Amino acid sequence: MILLCKTNVLQNPFFHFDQVLAIVFAINAGFYVFRIAQITYYHTKILHYQALLIHHTVAIATYLIIIHFEQNAISGLIGLLMEGNLVFTEFERLLRILKVEKLSRIWKVNMVSQAVAAVLWKAVIPVGLLIYVFTNSSEDLFRMNYSALAFFFLSLVFFSCVNFWFIKDVLYKCWLYFRRTNTSPAVTVYSLSEKGLVSTIINHDGLLKLSNQQCHGAEVNITCNALWESEEKLYDEKSNNDEKILINEHHHQWPKQKTFSDVSLMQTHDY
Repeated sequence: MILLCKTNVLQNPFFHFDQVLAIVFAINAGFYVFRIAQITYYHTKILHYQALLIHHTVAIATYLIIIHFEQNAISGLIGLLMEGNLVFTEFERLLRILKVEKLSRIWKVNMVSQAVAAVLWKAVIPVGLLIYVFTNSSEDLFRMNYSALAFFFLSLVFFSCVNFWFIKDVLYKCWLYFRRTNTSPAVTVYSLSEKGLVSTIINHDGLLKLSNQQCHGAEVNITCNALWESEEKLYDEKSNNDEKILINEHHHQWPKQKTFSDVSLMQTHDY
């Protein structure tokens, strides 16, 4: 945004170029080179890493063409602006590392900020700038070098598709987050690591202590159903505690064999 205001790119979007722009674009291209190396090393832990590699490769090629021909600086600045939403994405990663409660206010604010920033920086601002450029400097567009012109249209089509996919993904994630926070409460599911199985059995005394510590939870039915015996045998291999209970997460009235009084549990989700 500073470069847009301090340079003449808006007045001459396709042919204005100076040393400051060259340095900034070179730094951004180097950043994408680093990201490619990082993704290649950690590719087994990254979802859709192939798409990210293609994105970063196209971005590097676009910046190198802009620097070499010293044309089409507007595309380079729009590419920088489209990264404005990354601050909220990285902040979400920080919240995960710090294990901040996902129902907290800071999580909700960050989710909404991600959605708003994605629409603003990847759709509204780029489209507005392109409309302004085509309206005021369309006669200069086809005077560019053929390679620079080709990469202008390539980046326009490619990054438009990428931004559409990104915005859709962020909006869906935001909607899913608030939908889950408004659904019926559930309790944390504990894993029996040695067996590699998941069980809803928890110790009765521990459950009561947990319920006594929480004061803002919703009411949950605790009953025993037909799975009681199989779950109990599975848990007995781990310990010899007194009684085991099975949590009914969805408030269904299952056939009762043993019944405990209702308790209040704080809603805990782990997405």
